[in-house]
Amino acid sequence: KAWSSIVFKRTCKLRDKGGRQRRLYIDGFFQKKVLACLSGLFRQILHLPHSFDFPPIFVYIL
Repeated sequence: KAWSSIVFKRTCKLRDKGGRQRRLYIDGFFQKKVLACLSGLFRQILHLPHSFDFPPIFVYIL
């Protein structure tokens, strides 16, 4: 579990660094990592339980 969260954090940083990597996020695999990264951020900000994840409707909003 800890290993996957490190991967998600790295993916988030790659995305933040610039548009070069952003086109990779069209791929669903990367989109899932972005969502996991975002839900992790919301967990930290709102102090939500660790099991919290984005419901599918958030995918369409984002």
